Amino acid sequence: MALDAPCIVYAECSNTVQGNLTTPANDRPKLARDEALAYAANLSELAKWTAGEEMTLSCHHHMGSMIEDAEDIDRLVEGSSPEVALH
Repeated sequence: MALDAPCIVYAECSNTVQGNLTTPANDRPKLARDEALAYAANLSELAKWTAGEEMTLSCHHHMGSMIEDAEDIDRLVEGSSPEVALH
């Protein structure tokens, strides 16, 4: 394990509205279903690689980001491999 860390915590923060005082959190960017499934597939590839390096990849959602609510998380789970953990 790198630096004795049990996992890598991954959070999607591109295009987040966090820190933008003029944009309400509910105006965050959202992924269409096909975009969410493609994102999950790509995240799965990263998780498979980290598993090969003996590290778990744990996905952590953030308010104001593209992975935030129950629907986003459901799509992430639907499209990702078992190597992607949730945090």
